[in-house]
Amino acid sequence: MQFELSAYSDKVPPHFRSKSQIIRILSERWFMENMYCPACSENSIREYPANNPVIDFFCESCKQDYQLKGKKNSMGHKILDGEFFTMMRAVREMRLPNFVFFIYNPTKMSVEDLFFVPKSFFSSSIIERRKALSPTARRAGWTGCNILFDNIPESAKIFAVKNQEMLDKREVYDSWNKIRFMADVKDSQARGWTSDVLKCVDDIGNNIFKLEDCYNFEDRLSNLHPENRNIKPKIRQQLQILRNKGLIEFLGNGIYQKR
Repeated sequence: MQFELSAYSDKVPPHFRSKSQIIRILSERWFMENMYCPACSENSIREYPANNPVIDFFCESCKQDYQLKGKKNSMGHKILDGEFFTMMRAVREMRLPNFVFFIYNPTKMSVEDLFFVPKSFFSSSIIERRKALSPTARRAGWTGCNILFDNIPESAKIFAVKNQEMLDKREVYDSWNKIRFMADVKDSQARGWTSDVLKCVDDIGNNIFKLEDCYNFEDRLSNLHPENRNIKPKIRQQLQILRNKGLIEFLGNGIYQKR
């Protein structure tokens, strides 16, 4: 497997000087020639025309869309995205593409890690509103947003490359299929609740946990969902959903196990 982005330097237009432009072209070419669709395992992913401002790639077989976003050196806690209000409207209407995040080494110009996040896991909990541009700015009042990696459940980060190692294709497909049920949840708030409680389960740490361990996240969930005044019943409801979907197992007496 070729992980060096410089192998595609002949695809960069000669008039490009910006490092961000060059990285974008190299990473898009690498992705298109080396990656597959995690949703259906189709071997090839096609590129949208360059004038599409939001979506970079699509799978001709299952019609899934993908947007590629890169970071250098490490994942960090967040990544810049577009206009906040446009993003939130797309979240509510489930019009986002699936996201692909890749980490690259700027010195070696190589891909280090790459993971997918299905669009069904995008909710208000992982979108951070940035400060609006000042009145003197060229786009005065424009309000951007960040995607918060720390608020995304681990099972929604579907790695295809880790430490320059391509993971087994079947394993990637199985990971996608395990959380495919979220795509059938049409209400954005309901998706957000399931994702947020799943993240709380991640943060417990232990493989076997108690209902009371989940209750310890009551303040966090209350801040994420201020419109809800019955957090504990909501936690129990979401644990039942996660159990029914096979992400956790109920062992009895308020004890659960991660799967």
